[in-house]
Amino acid sequence: MNRLFFIGFICSLLFFTSCSSGKGSMARGDYYDATVQAASRLRGNPDHKKSRETLRISYPLAVELIETDVKNKMAANDPMKWAHAVGSYERLNRLAEEINRSPGARRIVPNPKTYHAQISDARANAAKESYDLGVTEMMKGNRQDFRRAYRHFQNVQRFDPNYRDAIDMAREAKFQATVKVVTLPVEVDSRLNINAFDFQENLENWLSTKYKDQEFLEFYTPARFQLEGLPFADHDLIVRFSNIRPGRPTIKKAVQKLEKDSVVTGERTVRGVTVPIYETVKAEATTFTKQLEFVVNVMILVRDSRTEAQVSSQAFDAKYIWTSEWATVNGHELALTEAIKTLAGKKEETPPGAQKLFNDFCTENFPDISRRIERIYSSY
Repeated sequence: MNRLFFIGFICSLLFFTSCSSGKGSMARGDYYDATVQAASRLRGNPDHKKSRETLRISYPLAVELIETDVKNKMAANDPMKWAHAVGSYERLNRLAEEINRSPGARRIVPNPKTYHAQISDARANAAKESYDLGVTEMMKGNRQDFRRAYRHFQNVQRFDPNYRDAIDMAREAKFQATVKVVTLPVEVDSRLNINAFDFQENLENWLSTKYKDQEFLEFYTPARFQLEGLPFADHDLIVRFSNIRPGRPTIKKAVQKLEKDSVVTGERTVRGVTVPIYETVKAEATTFTKQLEFVVNVMILVRDSRTEAQVSSQAFDAKYIWTSEWATVNGHELALTEAIKTLAGKKEETPPGAQKLFNDFCTENFPDISRRIERIYSSY
């Protein structure tokens, strides 16, 4: 066991040494990571032989590969060649920084090359490049195109925060790319004189929490939509409760025979000693279950706000079962179970009114309704 542990330890040490020196990365052709790892190792151990050798070979190769990649993209007229150049020059500068922060690495590479002038020029060109790409996407007019335009204008701000009207263009692109949904007041069958105020509040709270960080999907109440003065919405979301059918109460009865052996029912004295009395105790419990089924037809409708064309529609029956349970008992109390004792302490209840039944229905069915809405907007 000790021998196996020792061999494992040596293998792990060799693997760690190889990786931390950058030799493994260099063997895979990743000269950038090899340089970073070697410089980092030499920062703590300036005389580490493998790291010195790795750095000596990997750094010039990393510089050559990155510079060649920039030139190739420029020659191929890549549409994002300047954005790519910025990233490449930033990587090259990081190599110089890693080496300059490591005295051991500076012995191998005394003057690592920096690219500050190239980055400045590339940033200016990249800002224009990204701006032009954003405008091109905006002109196409499709929602996906607006999303791409928004990304390009974000890049403009990264390259040059003050470039032209990039901030306003990004704001407009995001507005056009975002699906704006107005949650209209919940509709309820008016025959029963009930309201859906609680459900409406729960739905609006859930939407605002669930989609708080959704980049291109925004839900509005009618009041908020009007307050913000938005020129248009994309969708109207309507939840409609109709054909509400409160059933008649039904009562089911069940009789249970209860019996327990060796139950202490008292005490007696035998030759001056008090001893317990054990008996078999019996009882009969009649349990009653009173239920009322409350069935509602639910429709989740999404329509185009401008044309009123149907985008999505789901209609389904959902139900809530109101329940009241109680019990009557005859016989010895010690034969009763705890559940029967609890029921025996209850009495028959009268079903609540339609509003209370509807509120309880909404509470029980809200998870299913919200999941259905979530599926509708899963692709947005």
